[in-house]
Amino acid sequence: MSLSEIQPRRTAHTLFVDFVGYSRLSADSQAAVQVALQNLVYNLPAFIAARNDGQLMVRKTGDGMAIVFFQDVEFPLAAAVALDEVLKHQATSLRDQVGANFRLRMGVHSGPVVIVDEDGDGIMDVAGEGINTAQRVMDCGDQGHILVSGPVFNLVEEKPHWKSLLHDLGIVRVKHDELVHLYSLHGIRPDGTTIGYEALPRKVYESRERAREQAEQEAARTQEENRSTVTGYALRAALLLGALVLLGSLLFMVWRHSTLDSKEVQHVADVIRKNKEEKERKNQPPTPEPKPIVVATPTPGPASTSPETSAMVEADVPSIVGLPRADAEKALAAVKLTLALSEKSPEVQNPTVAPGTVLSQFPIPGKQFVRGGTVYVSLAVGGQVAPTPAPAGEQSAFTGVLVDARSFPQLANSASIGLFGPNDVALYTSSGATNDELQAVQAVGINPLRITAQQAGAQGVGLAAEDVEKLRTLPDSVRAKTVVLRP
Repeated sequence: MSLSEIQPRRTAHTLFVDFVGYSRLSADSQAAVQVALQNLVYNLPAFIAARNDGQLMVRKTGDGMAIVFFQDVEFPLAAAVALDEVLKHQATSLRDQVGANFRLRMGVHSGPVVIVDEDGDGIMDVAGEGINTAQRVMDCGDQGHILVSGPVFNLVEEKPHWKSLLHDLGIVRVKHDELVHLYSLHGIRPDGTTIGYEALPRKVYESRERAREQAEQEAARTQEENRSTVTGYALRAALLLGALVLLGSLLFMVWRHSTLDSKEVQHVADVIRKNKEEKERKNQPPTPEPKPIVVATPTPGPASTSPETSAMVEADVPSIVGLPRADAEKALAAVKLTLALSEKSPEVQNPTVAPGTVLSQFPIPGKQFVRGGTVYVSLAVGGQVAPTPAPAGEQSAFTGVLVDARSFPQLANSASIGLFGPNDVALYTSSGATNDELQAVQAVGINPLRITAQQAGAQGVGLAAEDVEKLRTLPDSVRAKTVVLRP
């Protein structure tokens, strides 16, 4: 079905993308951001598939864009994940291209939209609640966040591969006092790649604090109303009892007056008068004694910082990959961060580095992170030692070397050694690798790059020993993880 056949109003799944800090860039950098963002989005697999089927519309917003999908709700989720992976792998080249860090935040929402011809020129545009709410969902996030609305979660909660990555943030009050149920899309995929940003968004934190304060005020108001109600009931009961006592006294006096002589009547009247005077005297409040007025001179003290203000101060996450654990903890402590082991992979066997060396970290270096937060790491432990390479000029007895090249992205140019990936598991499986070799491949970490004998210029099944030595002696490869596979 083409867009010209779509009804004016229908449900769509919108991915809203925004460049953080766009207004602070120069005009040239803003133009470069628009071009780079368009190239990234237009080359996403989900975007290409939806565009070929005629089930997609794009609305540019200057500092971002809204991509409206008219097919399955998984299309915008897949596009957001793919865009997040591209940004993490091309951060350096994108920064060089636009002259600033390429920082995005994204929001996904499913809702009704309307296809309209606003200018009357025959060019169709898309608008409606679905796009407006998607933008408000995105506005709740910070750099690196992928936020998802409640309607999107309801559509994918039965799909385990999405449900495990969606984390409930609760109901948040957004623009125009609209309440939106938010979920954060982040975590580690089965292949080891990280998605999104797990830190609590600043606006979600502020919304929770406002809700807590309102709840405390409402509880205090209710308690005061209950106290006032009880006091009112007690006062009414006391007045009623007093009236009954007075009425009884009057009736008794009338009855006694009819049976007493004049002296007895006078005696009763005197007793009643004295009792009344005694009650009035007791009910009068005591006269307070005058208290001396003391004028206290205020003593100046140090300025204080509210917990809410200090808790939200952010710091750049330092790079601690390749450092011993003690040095990594010192580097994090310098910016008020703490270190903890990753729950899924706290320790990784790696014989090429000293035990206790940090192999990976999350959040990644350069991220803005709340002070007092925790950086999760994986540490190296001892493993099977790789065989010693053959002398220079000879073939060594292994099929290749797998290298985690995140710490030295320019290795291919500086070492003249071919690097490619991340399809290493599929390649070694098709070539008949053993289970032990496959486990070694998976132990390398996130997106390993593969160096083969053919790419290194050698013949046959071995890798030239001089290329191995060249790789291991490079200054940038000190922090690299390598796994050597036997034939």
